[in-house]
Amino acid sequence: LVLCPIVVCGYLRVIEPPELREAFPNGINYSLGAFGEVIFGRQIFGGLVKADPINGCNPILPLDYKVENHEWDILLIRDDPDCDTLVKVANAELAGADIVILIESEESIKTQDRLFYVQSNLSNNMKIPALRITKADGEILLNTQGFIRLEFQIQKIVSKRIDYQLWMLSSSDSSINFLQEFRDYHENFGKHVKFAPLFLTSFCYGCSLTGFTQINNPDCVSGGRYCAIDPDGPGPATGRDVILENLRQICLFEQDQKKWWAYISVYDSLPNCAPHMDQTCSFNLMTSVGVDVGTVSDCVKMSFGLKGDIGALSILPDNYLLKRNQEMAEQIGIDKTPTLVVNRIIYREGLNPVDNVLQFFCKILEDSPPICDNLYIRKQRPPYFWYLLAIGFLICLLFVASYISMRQKKRNSYTNEYYVIDDAET
Repeated sequence: LVLCPIVVCGYLRVIEPPELREAFPNGINYSLGAFGEVIFGRQIFGGLVKADPINGCNPILPLDYKVENHEWDILLIRDDPDCDTLVKVANAELAGADIVILIESEESIKTQDRLFYVQSNLSNNMKIPALRITKADGEILLNTQGFIRLEFQIQKIVSKRIDYQLWMLSSSDSSINFLQEFRDYHENFGKHVKFAPLFLTSFCYGCSLTGFTQINNPDCVSGGRYCAIDPDGPGPATGRDVILENLRQICLFEQDQKKWWAYISVYDSLPNCAPHMDQTCSFNLMTSVGVDVGTVSDCVKMSFGLKGDIGALSILPDNYLLKRNQEMAEQIGIDKTPTLVVNRIIYREGLNPVDNVLQFFCKILEDSPPICDNLYIRKQRPPYFWYLLAIGFLICLLFVASYISMRQKKRNSYTNEYYVIDDAET
């Protein structure tokens, strides 16, 4: 994956004690972990607690108290190479921390206005945000006695371009629906975005014990290295069909991205095919959008190192395309589909409605395209705005007319009573 230049706009400041605030007149430089749930725009005040044990590798003493004059518990941990960084963050989360600050073990690391990444399967499960500060700044915090209060805010993350990937399965309705709805937005972003579909697989543990030599597992290829869940239970489709359709889409995307988008746009158009697409359905649909199915078929075969037809024995070799996807999933920590990754940050707000993703893209881009201006106009004046305004105006008119009518009736009543009294006196 290509990493775009990213700037984190925010600050970390010392509020008290005063002498520590003077040591950091411009705040504390930090980098932000590309995992956890980042809270944009909110001003957070918190009390700093030093982890026990300080390296965070073993279970941390629970933070079972809340200091009265702060909102959040911020846990300070040394990020020495004693154990995985995300093990430390996970232990901090279990201890009750709201934010974790990691002290770098090497002084050479640059931390200002950047994201940092951790290659671990745990990253997709992290909830709390993590900051990383320099060793020198961390030592000052560690050596300060008494209560330390911090102020923290992440205003936004800015990038010149967006690289995003959708981790998906070809049998997933939600993945296909998102792509079909988001296609127009993707095209309107133009050069500002770069996209790739990536396909998540599992593996057969029992097959690994026998060296991936099993050919009788209908839900796997490469002897059980890459598997998918049977998409229709007792139906005719198998997990292997899903894997092979994944491969056809990988090959098509690498050969012609525009035709891949066209293919996805009509993916559910053939009856009795989608979402469990076998080779016949897939090639018929590819032909309908102008794809040379011969080149796609050859690409799938070559990914197994084959030249002939794909049969049960032929799909035992490892597959370099699936292996590449599997390695990337392990690096980022992808364990479910669909998952959207934006500049190597896992997007956690949900894919439905797709306008949420559009708004997120517009917030990130340093120079946003016209589609973001149109979004702002829609947000300020949605399509139904004028209808609501007209209805509100009519309601006001009816209320005023009703009020005038009631006043007139009262006036007439008083007048009638006057005449009745006058007649009686006469």
